[in-house]
Amino acid sequence: MGKGILGILLTVLGILTFIYFMHDSLHIVPYPYNVVLQIFGNVIAVFGIYFALKGFANRIDLKDRRKFNTFKKDLMENGEKIEVDLTKCEIKENAYSEEVGNDYEVQMGMINTQLLDSIYDNDRATKSIEIDQTRLVFSYIHNGADEKFISPIIPKSAFDLNIKIYLHKTTSLYVDKNDRARYYFDLDFLKREE
Repeated sequence: MGKGILGILLTVLGILTFIYFMHDSLHIVPYPYNVVLQIFGNVIAVFGIYFALKGFANRIDLKDRRKFNTFKKDLMENGEKIEVDLTKCEIKENAYSEEVGNDYEVQMGMINTQLLDSIYDNDRATKSIEIDQTRLVFSYIHNGADEKFISPIIPKSAFDLNIKIYLHKTTSLYVDKNDRARYYFDLDFLKREE
């Protein structure tokens, strides 16, 4: 919230600075310097917009986290608790590679070092990183009907996940009694052991 308010204040200050020195009828600041102050006002306004957007995005993220925590707490208190044998869960894996710019990329005006490096040696400009994602699929029979519960994406390889499953063995699944499509897989043990 503080970043958002700071951003709005900087944006207003930057716009007012720009407008004042653009229409300075008293000529308090001579010609070449008033243009510099106009540019300075624009820079302040751009930083203000950045901080405002960043602050309000964090606020939305916080609101989503609170909403999820309320959902989770409600299911844990009022939902059906099912003990899940993790060794009987099916593991679905999705592994892929993605090219990203190297960390030393620095902007130089309109041309960045990644572009310059790619002219010299294409392998220097980017690097390929491996992304491992897995999900657990748990099959359960409820009142004679087959149900499948799928965990959220877990940023681990199937091998790493199998090791965690071997060490932990079981977890809980909380299912809404009125709407079986609403459920929460308790995977907090993956965070605790990292």
